[in-house]
Amino acid sequence: MVPDGREYDVIGKAIALSVLVAWSGAGHAAVFAVTSTVDAADNAPGNGICASAANGCTLRAAVQEANALAGEDSISAPIGQYVLTLGTLTLSTRINLFGAGPGSVIDGNGVGPVLRVNAGANGPVSIDGVTVRNGASPTDAGGIRIDNTTLLKLSNALVAENTAIVGSGQGGGIFVDSFSSVWLDGTTVRDNTCTNGGCGVRVRSSATALILKSTISNNVATGNGTGGAGIESQGVLVLTNSTVSGNSNAKGSAGGVYAGSSGTVDIVYSTFIGNGPASAQLVRATATTQVLGSLFAGAPAGTANCAGTLVSQGRNLDTGTSCNFGIGSLNNVADPKVGPLADNGGATRTHALLPGSPAIDAADTACPESVEDQREIPRPQGAACDIGAYESDSLFQDGFE
Repeated sequence: MVPDGREYDVIGKAIALSVLVAWSGAGHAAVFAVTSTVDAADNAPGNGICASAANGCTLRAAVQEANALAGEDSISAPIGQYVLTLGTLTLSTRINLFGAGPGSVIDGNGVGPVLRVNAGANGPVSIDGVTVRNGASPTDAGGIRIDNTTLLKLSNALVAENTAIVGSGQGGGIFVDSFSSVWLDGTTVRDNTCTNGGCGVRVRSSATALILKSTISNNVATGNGTGGAGIESQGVLVLTNSTVSGNSNAKGSAGGVYAGSSGTVDIVYSTFIGNGPASAQLVRATATTQVLGSLFAGAPAGTANCAGTLVSQGRNLDTGTSCNFGIGSLNNVADPKVGPLADNGGATRTHALLPGSPAIDAADTACPESVEDQREIPRPQGAACDIGAYESDSLFQDGFE
């Protein structure tokens, strides 16, 4: 889904425009339909025929053909377990890879990254409807590595159970190298492990991440690094209509998001729940960090909701006072009445606002920065928009599911 440009008015960033421009005017040169889950190379990359020696059109053969051909190519991968016995799969040109949903599993076979996306000027690259799992990197990037000034759009995907626990050990799920960009839409990044930070998503300096309607959950940092278990950014991070939940960083700084020493972070109508143990769910070092319409609750004992000076744009909710949101927000809320992370409709799991939640109708009467919630429910459903990634509709306000 192409985002409504009104969602980013508050941010004032060029990222949304640059992403849309990169996908405009694209045509299709070839379409390859994968017929085998075996990991085997293509017979003759560049001849326009996806065929391995004995296994038909494999996923690797299709990618090798697309890499060798000029223009934009598409690959369809049906439901199946694509175990990469030949190592990392590299996408180096403009490729649209379409899976059939979570059942289209690209498995790194304990070697990582599972995918390397390095198309650069030959991109962008689009991946939709796949699971990327079981990558284990010897340095950074267990699941997906994006580099060489490449732009990747990842939609309706799952990045899970990848590790980066040797060396600097960052970016267990997704690693965005300097001058590259990622656009997550309707994607879940969960249960990834790393040593030092950015175990879900790591955004390096001069890199960009636009995270929309996505969930970053249950990622774990195991080392003594100062970064964030869910997301660590030293570049440009825009987090809109998204959920950051249950990430832990017992020996480090941030459970949820770490806004580092460079770049900017904008958090818009998002929900932070239960990220810890850590020093705080959201930690700002020196990067300019703005927060609008977002909810912070459920921090474990000994973990604050926020640390560092934030710029509140108003209409936030803090169950303590550590975020210092000030006038125009709800502070020191005793019970936000928020449900557990669950399937509440939509592409990703969310925390529902329960009946009587003070977050309901507590934002602006119109919220052009967030015309839909994480589940694509239009805002507002009541007298005003709700705080956080979840907009309570009448079904849940009445207490039924």
